[in-house]
Amino acid sequence: MAGVSVVKLNEKGVGELLKSGGVQSAVAGVAAKVAAAAGSGYGSDSQVGKTRARASAFARTFDARRHPERLIAGLSAGRAR
Repeated sequence: MAGVSVVKLNEKGVGELLKSGGVQSAVAGVAAKVAAAAGSGYGSDSQVGKTRARASAFARTFDARRHPERLIAGLSAGRAR
């Protein structure tokens, strides 16, 4: 049986990775897929915060706000790989 391995993460490096261009495009792409699957009236946005890149899909129109179930149904598109 193998011994216990200890892994020490470089916190600065992990922080840079979470804010990198590749992660930014990945999260923006998932949010765009979710918004597209929800249909017209939905949009997406992404930004880089203090600790990570993040993105969201949201209702842009009044009609879309009246039907949040479309956005919830669109979440499955974001999970598909």
